[in-house]
Amino acid sequence: YSSDVTISLNPQPYQPLFHVLSQIPNVERIEPRESQTIQLSQSNRSKLDLVGLDPDTQLYQRHLVTGRWLAKNEANTIVLSDLAAGSLGLRVGDMLSFRINQKQVEHWTIVGIVHDLNKDLGNTLGVAYTNIQVLNALDHAPATLHSDLTVSDLMVRARDRSPAAVNTLAKDFYAALAHSGTQLQVTTAQQ
Repeated sequence: YSSDVTISLNPQPYQPLFHVLSQIPNVERIEPRESQTIQLSQSNRSKLDLVGLDPDTQLYQRHLVTGRWLAKNEANTIVLSDLAAGSLGLRVGDMLSFRINQKQVEHWTIVGIVHDLNKDLGNTLGVAYTNIQVLNALDHAPATLHSDLTVSDLMVRARDRSPAAVNTLAKDFYAALAHSGTQLQVTTAQQ
């Protein structure tokens, strides 16, 4: 990821957060991110980290190995890390079956494979990516617009990316959100 600050908090509606945080000086870009651990149907013990991003993300630098990236308004598609695809023996065009939160089994088409070494410290086989609106709809009401999203992670890029400016930005985010009573963690890429 090429974000300077990550904000993790209790699930919140995205639009009010965006409105408050975009008013803070030195904010260049804010993108929502959501993640869930999914249980693969192929194996009771196999799990993946499923990350929901905006298909037009500028803060996740993808390195496509094969296939394509996610498209807007596209449901039930997934991009796997090469690590996960190799472990599972899956390719572009294959179906991935999984459960989130013990709900019904989902069957999604693999549309791409990326070189990505993000892995949850050995607890999962790797990472997979999907459209944030689709992931959000699995746990919340369907979200057709960012204004309908519920998010627990935000990625932020600063205009001035110097360490001092990024630290100030992180403190400003904390000050802007801490009064709401929500549990919150603000971290910089330097930490």
